[in-house]
Amino acid sequence: MYEALRLTPYAKEKAFEESVANTLKSLGYQEKCSEWLASDGNHSGKAFIPHPFGKNSCPDFILVNDNKVLPLEVKTSTKRAPTFGATPPTAGYLYLFARPGYDGDQMLFMGDDVTTEYQREIIESCKAEVRRVIAEAKKKLNENENLHGITVDASVKVNQQSYYRLSGRDDFHDHQRADFLRENAKAHISQFEAGKTE
Repeated sequence: MYEALRLTPYAKEKAFEESVANTLKSLGYQEKCSEWLASDGNHSGKAFIPHPFGKNSCPDFILVNDNKVLPLEVKTSTKRAPTFGATPPTAGYLYLFARPGYDGDQMLFMGDDVTTEYQREIIESCKAEVRRVIAEAKKKLNENENLHGITVDASVKVNQQSYYRLSGRDDFHDHQRADFLRENAKAHISQFEAGKTE
């Protein structure tokens, strides 16, 4: 699976997700709906569920191999590093980062190899504080005469740039830990395929 995903040609996000689904099908994974995973019973064999929690929620896919589960999040960008939106890289998730010019060498990595639990806690704390400040500001705006419905909004976005400082290179595919990320993802996928992951 590692090589097949790595070789998936770049396309813009939705088209790339379709390519990933086709790659999974070519590997013998059957497409299922999220209700299948929620149902009681034996989930033997190989399956994948696209957008199990909705199109705007992580992960993009859940892979199932004989009752073992591996979340897969797909990131595409024309930039040199992935952006993660409001959700930091998640422990236990496999990520596939695709960008133009890297057909045949897309980057696979595990979320917990990119962010630590401590970093995720800081990000979640920051998001909670931003929500609190925004709610307070909205309340204050609405306490007075607000004839035109003026309001405020903000969100916390998670971006990637720390590797640049480590290596002096400005490319996620070519920083000093890139080989480690690839090899760990490859090992994790091998364990998943052998039925050894949770």
